Amino acid sequence: MTRVDDAAVQFGPASMFAHGASVTAEYATSWWLEVGEGWVTRRLFVAAHSDGWFRYRDLTRDRVGVWTARRMAEGEDPA
Repeated sequence: MTRVDDAAVQFGPASMFAHGASVTAEYATSWWLEVGEGWVTRRLFVAAHSDGWFRYRDLTRDRVGVWTARRMAEGEDPA
C-alpha cells in the first residue's frame, strides 16, 4: 500500500502548532497538534475517513491539566 504523508510545524518561543495528513488508496487521515506555553500539549485532533465512514477524536487539556475527549463515528466500522 502506498501512503503519502505531509506535515507542517510552526514554532513560537515556547509553543508550537503542527498539522498534517496521510493519504492512501483506502483511507485518509488528518491531524493537528497545539502545544502551549511551557511546551505543554493543549490539544490534539485526529480524523480518518474513507468511502462510507468517518471518525474523529479531539483531546483537549485545560489550564489546570484536566483532559477532555470528544469523538464521533459515522458509517460502517472499517475493521
